[in-house]
Amino acid sequence: VMKLFQKEKSSTANGERDQVTKAGVDTAWRVAFLAALMAFFEASSFRSSGFLYVAVIDEYQADRGLASWPVSVFGTMIDMGGIVSGPLCQLFGAPATLISGAIITALGMLGASFTKSIPLLTLTLGIIHGAGAGTVSTMLQVFLSMYFDKYRGTAHGIMFAGATMSSFVFPMLLYFLRETFDFQYCLLIFGAILLHLVPISLLFKKPPWVQEGKNRESKLIPESSCATTITIEGNLERAGGTRISTGDGKEQPGIGRKALAILKIPIFYAILVTWTIMCYNEDLFLTTIVDFAKDHGASTATAVPLISYLSITDTLGRIFLPLIADRKLMRRSTLVALNALLTAISVGLLPQATTNASLVVVTLLAACFNGCGMTMYGVLLADYIGIDNLHISYTLAGLTCGPLLFLKPLLVGYFRDQLGSYDNMYRMLAAFQVFLFFLWIVVSYSERRRAKAKASNIEEILQYAPRRKSSKITTNLGSETDRIPKHGAECLAHRTICDSLDKGIQTLCAQGVGSPSTTFAKL
Repeated sequence: VMKLFQKEKSSTANGERDQVTKAGVDTAWRVAFLAALMAFFEASSFRSSGFLYVAVIDEYQADRGLASWPVSVFGTMIDMGGIVSGPLCQLFGAPATLISGAIITALGMLGASFTKSIPLLTLTLGIIHGAGAGTVSTMLQVFLSMYFDKYRGTAHGIMFAGATMSSFVFPMLLYFLRETFDFQYCLLIFGAILLHLVPISLLFKKPPWVQEGKNRESKLIPESSCATTITIEGNLERAGGTRISTGDGKEQPGIGRKALAILKIPIFYAILVTWTIMCYNEDLFLTTIVDFAKDHGASTATAVPLISYLSITDTLGRIFLPLIADRKLMRRSTLVALNALLTAISVGLLPQATTNASLVVVTLLAACFNGCGMTMYGVLLADYIGIDNLHISYTLAGLTCGPLLFLKPLLVGYFRDQLGSYDNMYRMLAAFQVFLFFLWIVVSYSERRRAKAKASNIEEILQYAPRRKSSKITTNLGSETDRIPKHGAECLAHRTICDSLDKGIQTLCAQGVGSPSTTFAKL
């Protein structure tokens, strides 16, 4: 194993290695800030959804249920961005998909400025503009997952911070444009501003260590009924290193087989449920908060700045709360569980906020925890499903749970038009968050048990390794990295090799070869 590892490391081209060293995983922070700049424009319509919702009510004299369709649909299309971006990314690559999404985003808003009815506004603003913005949002997360590993949560938080920064600018800007001109001219100027997305999207490139290559198979032990093949993959080479995994040495499967493999992963469904509930929470919260404030006696001029206020804590939640998990202070699954509980408490308190001061405080808290929850979605997919299958994961998420998001206008119409208040809607959202809390508590507990079992297994394996002085074995246990000081074989010093041996031993044990000690001797 060590000889193969050294050979693979030395075979890396000098030019590519220089590029990797210069950029490197977890060091390309310029990409994170470029993503934040692009998210600033991409999320501007979604961050202004509260104003747009009220503007559609006033412009078309429609009830809340009907007026919420354009805003709810473009929010849903943003959430379902993986449906469009996944196939495009597979066919044309991530950079081209990002550029096409930027163009569609601007064209959809420009087309909305020429509409005279809510159905046409739903088509242009909702479907076309929403599909483009969703593609941009999804691909930005894909790029960040390529460039970052250890600080993936922080990088995503920086990107989403750019999205929340748009709350300081665009709601009040659109309010000014509507008061100065009219609603159609407001959307026309807005569409022209969104054209800035196109030149920014040209700056994104695929990192040098994420290049497609042919898999190279190496049989580390002779073929037999109990042999395990370890495949050295040519893609995702990081700083001259090698990813080693157990497998059958076949070429990469097609989209269909990858999708089926993802659907067999249980944690994927937990992430889907989490994503769906968080989308409902954020979309309905941002869409109705201005109208909710007006129901409590605030004017439009007073209620619209509330979106800017909540963006402050939203930004803090997206940047600093994920940093807790990035710094290994707790597992990411534990962070998601605690964040869901805090979100439930803050959203559940909204109906009790009867004064302007209490409404502002509760809104700021809800925005903070909701921002963290939305940031962790892309991070969880990258952690549990893998970067290679990230675009397929987004596509599957959009196809499976996306249709459920189209129920949002019906919920708004039912609670506000029929029941006369948003109070019970917020209580329902809080109940969903409580469910997420218990779900991720179970996930976190299961991860801890598996990590302990894996540590015990490796401890037993290392007892039979050739003894060397001052060796340290680094193993990746779950989502946390622990150093196990042991007198182990020098070839086990690389954590990916140790992981691969552990997988191979587990496979051989499952085939009835024997205990970990005898299995190690065979390897």
